[in-house]
Amino acid sequence: MYLGLIVIVGFIAYLTQDKQDKKFPRWLKLIFWLLVLSILSRVSDTLAGAVFIGLIAWWFVKKPSRRRKQQVAEDRFDTADVVPHFKSEEDPVKRYASTPKRQAALAELLSTPKELATYIDQEIDTFFMNEWTKMAAIYSDQTGQFDDDVRDNAGHQMREILDAIFAKFAKKKRAELVEKQSINEELKDKHKAEIDIAMQVYDKWQDKA
Repeated sequence: MYLGLIVIVGFIAYLTQDKQDKKFPRWLKLIFWLLVLSILSRVSDTLAGAVFIGLIAWWFVKKPSRRRKQQVAEDRFDTADVVPHFKSEEDPVKRYASTPKRQAALAELLSTPKELATYIDQEIDTFFMNEWTKMAAIYSDQTGQFDDDVRDNAGHQMREILDAIFAKFAKKKRAELVEKQSINEELKDKHKAEIDIAMQVYDKWQDKA
């Protein structure tokens, strides 16, 4: 009786959850199957044993599936780190440029998130406008026209575009740093030569004095 009440209460709690978060808790599943096995054992021990073995086999089959779901969830988390969630109105370009990982890389390039965001916007407008517009429309869709897998795929493609543009930006900034360093070395050599000439003139006039 008590087990039945627990199952009923747990089922009501399940029905009152948000649609996206709706999931049977493990303890409720365990109690449910214990109740089922208890009822079946009163009918037939053989039947209860067969169901028990079937549950064990089902658990081993579902275990790899749970791992795959966990991996998919981790992939979604990685995408969400740089591309806002469906319901978010945050600019994905600004979010991408301002992540801690990006800021650390930009610091090494002597650049800023604002400069990167401006560069990405220019590249998208010039080379990726059609693809970006299509993927952004799919990813941010709220009409139910596309399922989560399709929108997640659009988010991954947006991330690939952003990564490609950032790689190009980083290459450009490194080239600028190398060129600047080369110019600085050239200026140092020129400045040293000018100092040497000045010192020679100084020594010459000092000898005359």
